Amino acid sequence: MEKFKNFIEKYRQQRNTIKELKEQLKAANGLLDQYEKEGMAMLSESGMNDGVKIVGLGQISIKQDVAYRVPQDLEAKQKLYDYIARKYGQDTLEGMRSINSQTLNSWAKKEFESGEPFIDGLDVPSVTDYLYFREDK
Repeated sequence: MEKFKNFIEKYRQQRNTIKELKEQLKAANGLLDQYEKEGMAMLSESGMNDGVKIVGLGQISIKQDVAYRVPQDLEAKQKLYDYIARKYGQDTLEGMRSINSQTLNSWAKKEFESGEPFIDGLDVPSVTDYLYFREDK
């Protein structure tokens, strides 16, 4: 029984350590979220959305994350499939029939970057601003 007691003590202690670290991480992430909002506000108010670089520290700027949703209704899916088949052919379409959101986002971004103003079957993407940080090394 002593062997089990020692094991349970170590196990309980490790679980408590992990619980404490998770609480610390949650608090640290909350503070980082506050700093990100503060940094974006400072850049916006200063008209410096392209960023600020401090030599020896790093650079901050406001970036945007663009996300497209995989069409949910059959009509929108069919429009997207027709677009892909028309532009790239049936072989490409077959490879994209079970497209996931990550692949769709990557593909749609390339389409728009190549000058395609509209993709049939896709809704307007959601756009989220975030603070980008690049540390000087």
